[in-house]
Amino acid sequence: MTAYIATKFQNVNDFDVIKTMLESKGYEIIVDWTKHKSVKPFSENSEICKDQSYDDIIGIEDCDLFLLYFDD
Repeated sequence: MTAYIATKFQNVNDFDVIKTMLESKGYEIIVDWTKHKSVKPFSENSEICKDQSYDDIIGIEDCDLFLLYFDD
């Protein structure tokens, strides 16, 4: 089974905790967006941004579990 975890980048520590918890239950994290390359400045990295965005969209479409985490 696969999972995609969506949250704000500011919640990267919580992402890691959730990722570890899901992996211990047998889930594979389909896209770990915390490992994406920096795209700043966008004007110089639009292709990287495009590729990473595409990977995220495919990961969301193909996952068995989509988890949206808000801490607010």
